[in-house]
Amino acid sequence: MPEERKTIIIKEIQHWKKNHLLPEKYCDFLLALYTEGNTENVNHNQSNPMESTGVKPLHVLIISLNIFLLPVTFIVLYFTQLSSYLQVGFGSLMIVLSYSFYIIVKTKLDFSANYPLFILLVIILFVTSYLSQQLFQNQLIIALIALTQLIIWIGFGLKQKNKLLSIAGIVGFIFCLVYFVS
Repeated sequence: MPEERKTIIIKEIQHWKKNHLLPEKYCDFLLALYTEGNTENVNHNQSNPMESTGVKPLHVLIISLNIFLLPVTFIVLYFTQLSSYLQVGFGSLMIVLSYSFYIIVKTKLDFSANYPLFILLVIILFVTSYLSQQLFQNQLIIALIALTQLIIWIGFGLKQKNKLLSIAGIVGFIFCLVYFVS
């Protein structure tokens, strides 16, 4: 059999194996048959570059969607003329979605859950700030609520040994103090 034809057949069998179109045992048998038992020489370099680095498209999608929640929440809460009930409902939905992404990353995916936790806490900060502005017109109460949340961030970051959360809490605390004192 010509080499070009063998190469095409081998690539097709690898495609079947990768996409589970045939059982793995059958694919291994066919690969051994067409490579004459020399499966080390099969060209594996033509795989997806994202897979060779360990990055999966699902991971990229989840990261992108989670990051997208942050500006959308901010824009809807602070730059739209929707009723307060709709904005609070939307903010609550964003919290639930962000929490879902956090749980998915923490339990199912094999990379750090620091960033989805940070995004979740920032969205909670946005929503509680908006709620406190709607419920209390007093700037002192709004400042106390924000500062309390940031202190919780610092404590949670120290407990979890999460430097990102601790630093973000400290920086946010300082900015809140400067903003509300001046």
